[in-house]
Amino acid sequence: MRNILIVLSLWLLSGCDLTLGAGTPGPKTVRPGTNHKVRAGESLFAIAEQAYGNGIEWTRIWEANPWIPAEGYPLRIGETIYIPPRDASWGDPPPRKNYALDPGTGSFEGQDEDPEARPATEIAADPGNEGSSQPGGLAVWRNLASSVSSKTLFGHSVEKALLLGFGGFLGHAIFQGILVWLAANITFVKEASLKKSLRAIFLTESLTFATLVVLGGVAILMVYLGTEPAASPGTKLFPTFESYLRSPTGLGIAGFTVLALYVTLSLRFLPQVFAIPMGRAATLMAIAILIPHLTGAYLVGQRMGIIR
Repeated sequence: MRNILIVLSLWLLSGCDLTLGAGTPGPKTVRPGTNHKVRAGESLFAIAEQAYGNGIEWTRIWEANPWIPAEGYPLRIGETIYIPPRDASWGDPPPRKNYALDPGTGSFEGQDEDPEARPATEIAADPGNEGSSQPGGLAVWRNLASSVSSKTLFGHSVEKALLLGFGGFLGHAIFQGILVWLAANITFVKEASLKKSLRAIFLTESLTFATLVVLGGVAILMVYLGTEPAASPGTKLFPTFESYLRSPTGLGIAGFTVLALYVTLSLRFLPQVFAIPMGRAATLMAIAILIPHLTGAYLVGQRMGIIR
């Protein structure tokens, strides 16, 4: 009798829970707005079921305890987690028949039904669905990164193609800055220094390059966001676009579009940097930018057999 009293006293002081069997949580309920010590066999789903009467609210507990893994499991026995009180902004919980997968066990809670037969809106709210906006939705961005990194752009990896493009813009900016400096001296622009010429062109080049990168990023999001990584790496990032650029028509349209953007931006910065009126800036742009590029396009067209 004395031993039984000692055991009961130690249990009361330690705050341990009596269990109904090995691995089975005791009868103690979970109260919102308090700290809860994880017991054997518990998952966030099961804890939310006790605290809120609805296991699908498990994400509320996950959000209040950011150190818990994104998948919501595994929970360590004895770990203390905070159970936030129910907020009116949560709205009414979905009915039990729409319960999602328990992130701790992978079992489907609710009525007997085929998870594959559920509506798309219910599947999107499933914590076990890695393409959802729940914690598993991070997999969408991992899939995006994996899809893009396995592709090629004009025969190069995306990172290498971006680096080569930046190097090409940098070399073009230096060459173009020298042409603007020479044209500025020819047209008798005051203080036509090489420094000002390079500054105006670098502003134009940087905005042109940034515009193309942003457009490419938007295209990647539109094409690959939410898709699974390709099984065979090394495929083209934009196969239709690459094929179109290899045709004379596609190459001509793309080239003149970029040239139009470049001319527009140069007319923005040349008057500002050289402190000259728009008319003189247009003359300077035509001599140093438009004529050389059109001449280059003519020579390339002849070499490719487009212009005879």
